[in-house]
Amino acid sequence: LIPIMYTDSATDAMLKGLGEQVYSMKVNIIDASISVLLVWLLVPRLGVMGYIVTIYITELLNAALSIVHLLNISQLHPRVVSWVFKPLLCVVGATSLTRLVYAILPIALTPTSKAISTIFLLCLALLFYAAFLFIIGAIKKQDIRWIHSFFLRE
Repeated sequence: LIPIMYTDSATDAMLKGLGEQVYSMKVNIIDASISVLLVWLLVPRLGVMGYIVTIYITELLNAALSIVHLLNISQLHPRVVSWVFKPLLCVVGATSLTRLVYAILPIALTPTSKAISTIFLLCLALLFYAAFLFIIGAIKKQDIRWIHSFFLRE
């Protein structure tokens, strides 16, 4: 849910920057109205789970409405496979491979070494993710040169 909330927040900021404050306000009013309705309907029956379902539904709705509107007014045509599915596949592959490495390598988990091993595994997952992005062509050699140029500046 956190990536959806972040995407919604960033999309709302972009819409406001493009002068679409009234649209954002309308979407937020719709979001709040549906939230109240779902809480009223679901919480008495499902308890906390009803509240969690409410949050998921309203956040997804808010993000979807805002993203669709942003795409319409910006006339941007998203490449869903390249922008969503390929990176998602890469992150699943990277985290799965990292978990495999974690299962194979004997890493002692004392309090001190737990922090170090966590940092190591995060770096390893990032490395695998970048490698997978390069393999599928989402990152090109020119992108690597561009990133590398930041480290060579004086």
